[in-house]
Amino acid sequence: MRQPEELVSGILTIDMSDHLPIFTFIGSRTPKKKAPQQIMCRPLDENNVNTDWSLLHDLNIDQANGMLISHIHNSLEIYAP
Repeated sequence: MRQPEELVSGILTIDMSDHLPIFTFIGSRTPKKKAPQQIMCRPLDENNVNTDWSLLHDLNIDQANGMLISHIHNSLEIYAP
């Protein structure tokens, strides 16, 4: 059987209108505390993502940017899918 919930209601008395707003607050039981979720991730550091960035020096900006984005995408697919 459900436990009765706490109800608080009333009328707001304001001069803005001849219609007075009515309110109701329906209390609820205290929610149960959940255990914190642990987020698993893989570290990205020098040991697992090692790249020779000197390849980018001889390319124009568009080629270098494309190669950089491709390398980051490939590394993320391998080490953090």
